[in-house]
Amino acid sequence: MNATSQQIVSAHETLSMTPEEIQRELFPEMDPLVIKTILLQHSSLYQATNNRLEKAGVDADVTKEEVREFLNIIKDVARSSEVDETRAKCAKFLVNEGKGRNDAPLRAIELRSKEIAKGPTVNIFMLSKHLEQSKRALALAKERSKQLNPASPSILDVDAIPAT
Repeated sequence: MNATSQQIVSAHETLSMTPEEIQRELFPEMDPLVIKTILLQHSSLYQATNNRLEKAGVDADVTKEEVREFLNIIKDVARSSEVDETRAKCAKFLVNEGKGRNDAPLRAIELRSKEIAKGPTVNIFMLSKHLEQSKRALALAKERSKQLNPASPSILDVDAIPAT
């Protein structure tokens, strides 16, 4: 995250400024949509607020009527485009939208954020496997060190190093 993004996120999270206030007072040259995008990418507070509004059926940028209108436009493009690739992409999008597949990445992110909120998880089997590999690698390194110079104690042999 760059300094500008950090400043935008800090203004929103610590000063409780809306994206419009941030644009008006801090970055008048910046498009408000850019500020909203930065907040969506980097501010968990803004993401949570947005998710609550969406679940309540309220969206600050796009109304349900507009969504229907856009879907109708995509349907028209799927039916009337002269480019087969465009028609196929539009048709695929509409089928996925109808089956709820377009929301799957958002649901996966939401589930992942809930897992992260619960705390870190550790796969004990993988941890044990890596620990065993490390032990074998250390034993092999000690063995090779002794083969190369049997007279001097190995730096890998902790018991041979005098305590200070």
